[in-house]
Amino acid sequence: MRRIIIALMFFSSFSPIFITSFFTKSYDLFSHNKSIILSNNSYIPNVNLCFELYLKNISILLYFFLGIAGCLSTFYFVRCIRTKSEVLLFSPTKVESFDPVVIGYFLSYFSPIISKFTSFSLSTIIFISFSIFIFCFCIKSMQIIPVLRVAGFRFYKAESSAKVVYVLITKREIRNVKQIKKVYKISESMIMEAT
Repeated sequence: MRRIIIALMFFSSFSPIFITSFFTKSYDLFSHNKSIILSNNSYIPNVNLCFELYLKNISILLYFFLGIAGCLSTFYFVRCIRTKSEVLLFSPTKVESFDPVVIGYFLSYFSPIISKFTSFSLSTIIFISFSIFIFCFCIKSMQIIPVLRVAGFRFYKAESSAKVVYVLITKREIRNVKQIKKVYKISESMIMEAT
C-alpha cells in the first residue's frame, strides 16, 4: 500500500506541470489559428472551431486531463492516509518550517513555460514521466507534494526524540512542539499529523 501511496504522491506533484503545459500549448494553438477562431472581427471565439482544434490536437487535452487527475489524486492520497494508515504516538523535540524547499518545487512548475522555447514531444514527456514514476515507485520515500500546500497543508521538518528527522504534513500552523501528539506514517521519512 505504501508504494502505491508514494506513486500517487509523485503523480499529484507532477500534475501542475501538465496543467501549465496545457495552457502553454493552448496559447500556441490559438495564436497560430487566431484568424480562424475569431471570425467576423469579433472578440468572442467560435466555440465549435476551438473544440475542433482541440480534437485535432488531442495531446493538448491529454495534458489537461492528466493534470486534473493528478490534482484529484492528491485528495485521494490524503483520504487513503487518514483511513488506511495506523495512528502512531509522536513527540518531536524540534519543529521548523520546510517552506523554502516547497518554493523550489513550485518554481519547477514553470518549466513548461520555459520549455515552450524548446520543443519536447508528448512521447518524450511521457517517457520521462514514466521513468521518474518507476524510480519513485522503487524508492522508499518522497519528499513533498506542493499541491498539498495549495490545498492548505503545511510542511515542517520534525525531529524525533531518537534524532530521526521527518517531513511533517499538517493542516495547522505549529507554534509549539507539544501540540503534536499523534501522526500517520506515510513513508520512512514522511508523517502526517493525525487530526
